[in-house]
Amino acid sequence: MSDKNVKSSISDSNEPPLTFMQSSLSNCPICKIKADYSISDSKKSKVMCNNCGAEWQMFFTLSKDQLVSLRLEKPDREKRAKDLKGCLKILGFWQFCNVSNYSSSTEKTIRKSLENYGAINFKKIREKAHNDLSDQGDFSLFSALSLVGGAYPRLYNPNFIRPSLALVKEFSDIRVLPDLQRIFKSTVVDEHRLSIIELIVEIVRQNEFIPEVSTFLKTVAQTDKHAPIRSAAVASLIIQNGQSVPEDLVSFIVEVISKEKDIDARATNLLNLQKISSDERVIDCIIASLPNREIPNYKFDLPTSWLDAAKEVIYLFTAPSLGEIAANLLIEIGNRKGIESLLEAIVNSQLDSFFLQRKRIRYMFESYPYSKEYLLNIYETSKDEKRKLNADRLLKIVGEL
Repeated sequence: MSDKNVKSSISDSNEPPLTFMQSSLSNCPICKIKADYSISDSKKSKVMCNNCGAEWQMFFTLSKDQLVSLRLEKPDREKRAKDLKGCLKILGFWQFCNVSNYSSSTEKTIRKSLENYGAINFKKIREKAHNDLSDQGDFSLFSALSLVGGAYPRLYNPNFIRPSLALVKEFSDIRVLPDLQRIFKSTVVDEHRLSIIELIVEIVRQNEFIPEVSTFLKTVAQTDKHAPIRSAAVASLIIQNGQSVPEDLVSFIVEVISKEKDIDARATNLLNLQKISSDERVIDCIIASLPNREIPNYKFDLPTSWLDAAKEVIYLFTAPSLGEIAANLLIEIGNRKGIESLLEAIVNSQLDSFFLQRKRIRYMFESYPYSKEYLLNIYETSKDEKRKLNADRLLKIVGEL
C-alpha cells in the first residue's frame, strides 16, 4: 500500500469518496458512533469524523473503485487513538480491531516481531516472534495484512512479505478475504499477486463457501493476464465447488479450462479436476484434452554443455503431453465413459500408447474388466486396418496379464 500500489485520491467511479467510507465503516472505528463523515481537504482524499474529530487519508485500488486502507492523520479529540497517528493500516484493521487499545508499544512489538518472524536460521528468535504475534491477536493479523499490502515501505520486500503471508495463512480467518482481494487489485507485481491468490485458495480450503469470493475468483480466472494466477483462481473455485454451495460452479470451471490457451495452466487445471471428477461435465472436459500433444512446462533453453543438451532431449521424449496427463487422469478416475473414450483415442491414433506407461495400461485392464471387452469388440468389428492394428497392440498387453 505504498504509493507504488495504491493511490490516495478520489475514485474515478461515480461514487463520491464519502460513500466508500460510509459503506466500509458504518460506525467510526474510534468513537464507535454512527458514521458522520465529511471531506476535509481540497483533493477529496481526506475524511473526518464529525463526532470525534479524527481525520484519515484514504487510499484506493489502482482502478480507484475500492477503499483499501486508511492512514490516521489526526487523532480524535480525546486522544484515544493518539498512538496510531501516522499509521497506515489496511481497511480490515479499522473494521475489526479495537483501535482505542492500540498503543505505540503494540506497534513496535508487531513490527519487530514481523521482522524476526522472517529470521529463518534462528529458531528461538522465530518462536518468540511467533508467540508475541499470537498474543496480539487481531492486531497482529491485520498489521501483517497491512505489511502484505505494503504499508511499511521499509519492510516492503519478499523476505518480510513471506512471513506475513505465513502468519495470515496460519490464522486462516475469513475476515481477511475482502482485504486480500483489495490488496490483489492494488499491486502490479505478478509474483506478489500470485502469493495473494494462493493464500486466498488456502483460506477458502479451510472455510465455507463465500459468494463474494466466488465472484472475485471468477473474474480473475477469466480475465487475469498471468496464467499461473488464472489457474490458481480456478483451483480455488474447484475447492469451493466441493463445499456446500448454492450455485453450480462446474459449468463455469469447465468452460474456463476449455478456453485456456496457456498449456501449463490448462495442465494444472486438469489435475485439479480430479477433486470434482464425479460430474460428467468434468469427464467430458478431460476427454477433450486427449488429442492434445503439447508438453506442459517444456521450455527450450540453449544448452551450455552436452549434458544440458542430453537433459533437454530426455525431457522432450519422457515428459507427458497434455493428452497423456488426461489419459492418466481418466485411468485414475475410472469413469466408464472416460475409459472407453481413452481406448478410442488410442485406436484412432489420437494418443500414442507408446508414451503411456505399460503399468498404467495394465492397471486399467485389471481394474476395469469392461475395458477388455470394449477393446476386443473394436478389434473384431473394426474394418479400419489402423484401428485394428492399434487395438491388437493393446490386446497384447492384455495377454500379458
